[in-house]
Amino acid sequence: MFCLLTLPFRLLFGILFLPFLLLRFFLKLVAAIVLLPLFLFVGFILLLVGGVALLFAVLAPLIPLALLVFGIFAAVKLAGHLVATV
Repeated sequence: MFCLLTLPFRLLFGILFLPFLLLRFFLKLVAAIVLLPLFLFVGFILLLVGGVALLFAVLAPLIPLALLVFGIFAAVKLAGHLVATV
């Protein structure tokens, strides 16, 4: 019953506020069109930075093993070179 009593006022205020609602909608639409490419670009950059950080986090524990393999390789290469010249 209360809804029926206030219906004329709701229709009147709805019609009065319609331009403001449309203005709010279009401003949000323009803001979304302007900011969406910026957010996508920043997100892509952050994804790349995170990927590089993940790559370093996975490969960092392998550095001592790589140094050991390089040392053995260098020793074998040096020893092979010394034997071949003698």
